[in-house]
Amino acid sequence: MARPRLFIVLCCTLLLLAALYHGAYVYRDRFPSDATSAPHPTAGSESKEPAPNSPKTTGTPTILDTQPEKPPEMQPEAPPDTPVDTSGEVDSQKIADEEAGKSGSHPTTSASAPASPTSNPNDLLTLLDGDLGKSIDWTRFAYLQYVTESERLCNSVMLFESLHRVQSRAQRVLMYPSTWGAPGSDDWKKLPAQDRENLEKARDQYKVILEPVSIIVKKGKESTWEASFTKLLAFNQTQYSRVIMCDNDATLLKHLDHLFLLPPTPLAIPRAYWLMPDPPLTPSHTIPSVQLSSQLLVVTPNTRVFNRMMEAVQDKGENDYDMEIINWVLGDEAIVLPHRGLNLVSGEFKKNHRPGTTMAYDKYLGLGGPEGEVWDPKKVLEEARYVHFSDWPRPKPWFESPPKALEKETPKCYPKSTGGRLVRREQDMDCSDRDAWLWLYSDFKDRRKAVCGLDLLPAPQE
Repeated sequence: MARPRLFIVLCCTLLLLAALYHGAYVYRDRFPSDATSAPHPTAGSESKEPAPNSPKTTGTPTILDTQPEKPPEMQPEAPPDTPVDTSGEVDSQKIADEEAGKSGSHPTTSASAPASPTSNPNDLLTLLDGDLGKSIDWTRFAYLQYVTESERLCNSVMLFESLHRVQSRAQRVLMYPSTWGAPGSDDWKKLPAQDRENLEKARDQYKVILEPVSIIVKKGKESTWEASFTKLLAFNQTQYSRVIMCDNDATLLKHLDHLFLLPPTPLAIPRAYWLMPDPPLTPSHTIPSVQLSSQLLVVTPNTRVFNRMMEAVQDKGENDYDMEIINWVLGDEAIVLPHRGLNLVSGEFKKNHRPGTTMAYDKYLGLGGPEGEVWDPKKVLEEARYVHFSDWPRPKPWFESPPKALEKETPKCYPKSTGGRLVRREQDMDCSDRDAWLWLYSDFKDRRKAVCGLDLLPAPQE
C-alpha cells in the first residue's frame, strides 16, 4: 500500500509544479518586466507605440485608449505673447479632451485645436478669415459714422478708407446733415467742391451708404459736444442686427469685425479707463466712479432703447452729453469690452510709464496681463485696433500744432540702464514713447492728404 500512495503523491507534486511553471510563463507574457516594457509616458511625452505584448482591449474604450498621439516632448503651441505653462497644474483642455473621449466624440489636442474663441479673441479673428467668415451674412452688420460739420468729414472718410484697406466685410454707413441734400440735389451742389468729392469718393470707392439725417443738438455748458447726441441714432438703425459706431477723431489700425459676433446685448462698450480712480481708494469710493466710454459702441439697434435715449436727452443736465446719456440709460446692462487694443488713447504715450520698470498698477495695462508685464510702447501700438486722439491741450490731429507747443507736448525720452553712468548721448535714451506718439500724428497727416487731398488746418486760436 505504501508504494501506490507514494506514486500518487509524486504525480500530484509533478502536476502542481507544472501548473506553477505555466502560470509564471503566462504572467511574464501579460506583465513584462521593466527591462522589456515600453517607457512610461510622462507629462508632455506620451508613448507613440503600445507596449510589446500588451493585451488588446474589448468593449468600451478607456480614456487612454482614445487619446490622440502626440510627439514626445511636444509642448502645446501657445497663443502669441502667452507663456507656456510648465507648472504641472491641471490642463483644462486635456480634461475636456478626455471627456470627449468618454462621450465618444472625436478628441482633440491643445496643440492642434484652436482654443475657445471666448478665451482668446485672436482665435476668433483667425476663424473669421477662414470658412466661418465666408458663412456669415455680413449685410446684417454695419460700421456707422456721423458728421455734423464739414471740418470733420475727412476724418470719417479716412476711417472708411481704413476699413476698406483692412478688408472689413460689414456694411458702411455715413450719416450726414440732411441740410446737405441728396447727391445731385441743389443743396448738394452748394456744398464745397472738396466735400462733394470726398462724399462721392466714400460712396464709390469705399462702398459707403450715404444717409442724410436730422442732427440732434442740445445746448450745454460745452458747445464742442452739443451735436454729439447725433451718435445715439445708432440705436435706431433697426435695419441692421448690430452696428459699430466709433468716434472719427481716431485712427483705425485693424478691423473690428469680430465684435459683431458678441453675445446678445443692447450695448457692448469699453470703460473710460483713464477716468478710473487710483487703487488706494476703497471699493465704495471706486465703484461709483466707473464710467463707460462712448468712443466705441457696439449697438444692437432697438426702437424702445432709442426712444429712452431721446427722453434722457430731453431731461439732461448742462454737463451731460452722449457719454453721460449712455451711462445713464444702459450703464447697468451693457457688456464691458476690454479697453486694451480697443480703446487706446494717444495721451497714454505721454504718461511717465518709465520703460523697463515694472508698475505696481497701470490703468491701461491693468492686472490681467502676464506676471511682471512692463510698459512697452511698441507692443501696445502693435496690439491696438483703434486709437483715439486725446492729448489736451494739443489740438486734434487735423490741426497744425505750433512748434513751441509741439515741443512741450511731445512725450519725453528716458535714460536706458547705464550702470549709474551719467546719460549724455542720444543712443543712451529710450524714445519709444515719443516715436509711437509722433508716428500716430504723422500717419494721420499723411493719410489726410492721400485720402482727402487736404492739408492740416491752422492751429485754432486760443
